[in-house]
Amino acid sequence: TYSSDAPGTSTRFDRSFENSPPLIPHDLDGLLPITLELNMCTTCHMPEFAKDIGSTAIPKSHLVDLRTGKDLHGELDMTRYNCVQCHVPQSNAKTVVNNKFEAVFRDKVLKHGSNLLDVLNQGIE
Repeated sequence: TYSSDAPGTSTRFDRSFENSPPLIPHDLDGLLPITLELNMCTTCHMPEFAKDIGSTAIPKSHLVDLRTGKDLHGELDMTRYNCVQCHVPQSNAKTVVNNKFEAVFRDKVLKHGSNLLDVLNQGIE
């Protein structure tokens, strides 16, 4: 089953590995579908709103055109607009296949954050 907790009241799982898309820790009832006209995720997760309400801000990598490297000045890259193509709800499903993978994070803040844009730009001038 998926979390039925309201946004802001649930417990977040650590990321599966460094820079993996974080799981959605809250109920999605009334927030889907995402359409070109309406994306409810952005109402809480755009950086200008997230700080004030205590939600996780959309990372810088989503505010840059990754094909050109162009900074979109706070606008969401439309290739990242459909949040649920990468982000999925947390669930309490049983493990079907035994997995011994253990994520190693270079920095403990990356368990809940992203440095993907920095990693992508390493060595680029």
